[in-house]
Amino acid sequence: MLRLYLDTGDLVRIADGRTDPSELLRVMHETDTSLVISREHVQDATWKCDDATRDRFIAAVERFGVILMVQEGPFTIEPAGGSDIVVVPCTNFGEVVRSPAAKPWMDTANAIADASFAASVDVQGHVAQAPAPLRRKASFELLGQSVVTLIRRGESLETSDVLAAWEAEGLGAGAGPERAAVEARATAFKALVDRLKPLAASGGMDGDDILRGYIDVMSKPEQFPGLHLQLIVGAAEMADFGHERQRSTSVDLEHVAHFPYVDVATVDRQTRHFLVEVAKAKPEEIAPRAPTVLLSGDLDKVARALRDRYQRTPSTDARSGDG
Repeated sequence: MLRLYLDTGDLVRIADGRTDPSELLRVMHETDTSLVISREHVQDATWKCDDATRDRFIAAVERFGVILMVQEGPFTIEPAGGSDIVVVPCTNFGEVVRSPAAKPWMDTANAIADASFAASVDVQGHVAQAPAPLRRKASFELLGQSVVTLIRRGESLETSDVLAAWEAEGLGAGAGPERAAVEARATAFKALVDRLKPLAASGGMDGDDILRGYIDVMSKPEQFPGLHLQLIVGAAEMADFGHERQRSTSVDLEHVAHFPYVDVATVDRQTRHFLVEVAKAKPEEIAPRAPTVLLSGDLDKVARALRDRYQRTPSTDARSGDG
């Protein structure tokens, strides 16, 4: 069975009557394809919207018949070690969305998205004050050691004191614009950590846990395919200092984490830019399913991609399981 992961924008266009999914639905039936819906879709489509808008979105998703709801996503199953996300068949998507049990999760998810957005704006503002590039190895070493310290004990320290302490240990970027750029970036990391640490603490994580987790994800992409992809795309987005931050970006990045576990996915232009052109991620090399990633807004292309995948995928392919 093939898996299709549509960008929320595609589903909203269907809900609003701007896109007719009839041909895509026919091809999905012919190619034994199921639509995968994650909690992030629900968060995207129902955040601060009225009941009528929510109900139109529910109706759009239910046009796909039996969908696959993500029960345990990349954030739960990784390090994957060859395992797969857990998806379960769902015939009543509206019941899931309207369930009172969904509200506590939605409140937490929205709080995380709000904090991530605020943090990204903070980072952009701090780095914009000294946007000079870092060119010297010593500058990267000073920044790296300072960031580690700030992740572990950032809330009790001033950035300038952390930099001075490491400079006293022999690290240094010298004076001038590059030294100012190091301090601006370290200050930006502190702003990020100070905003996100309380959320991590609510999940029982401290600074060392965050640091170990980051190192593991970045150094072991085969064990963390979804989280690694999310981090490198997020880093590419964050490094674009002229890019206007949006509240939806953090949720878009969580969508990206699901791509290694589906066969065809659509994504908005901005996220695809950071995925392919900046982070240099090659979808066809993203394990384990090597997804075809398309720009959202053209369901005919999605249908053609599904036909192509179906013709190239033997029925005995290990990817046919829904795990």
